[in-house]
Amino acid sequence: LLPSLPTDGIKWKGLGALRFTTFALRKITMAQGAFAPTILDYNPVSAEWKVTRGGHDITAELDRVKADQLAASLSRFTVQDWAADRSDALQALKTPFLTIQIVLGEPGRLDGPVREIEILFSPTQPNASTAFYFGQIKNDPDIFYMTNNALLQIAGINIFKPKQAK
Repeated sequence: LLPSLPTDGIKWKGLGALRFTTFALRKITMAQGAFAPTILDYNPVSAEWKVTRGGHDITAELDRVKADQLAASLSRFTVQDWAADRSDALQALKTPFLTIQIVLGEPGRLDGPVREIEILFSPTQPNASTAFYFGQIKNDPDIFYMTNNALLQIAGINIFKPKQAK
């Protein structure tokens, strides 16, 4: 029994990396590489979204159900595993492939102080689409692994309505 117990302290950590109530959500910003970030502003009182990209209001293109799914996925953010060796990950995360910023405030209120949480993702192999990605909540010492499929369930959620064929 004893040999099956993890010796590295990080392996005892639960896989729930981030938890929050969507009533506290104010904003989600998703930036992938050099593309203009997509900014989703959320009003927790009216449960309404406003979306901008590159300074242009694109709220009319938003699929609200999918935006709600994205918020729900991020509110219970779970990782696949924690990395015991951080050296390669720290180097990779210096130039993240994807950055998600979440702004939270007091639940159910529009005023008051807010806090920002930034999640960084980078492939485990430079300049490649890989089965696993390194991840880190900025300013947190721990590095985690995400599978490509799990990352796609968050970042791959197409929050926009399908384009109409002409």
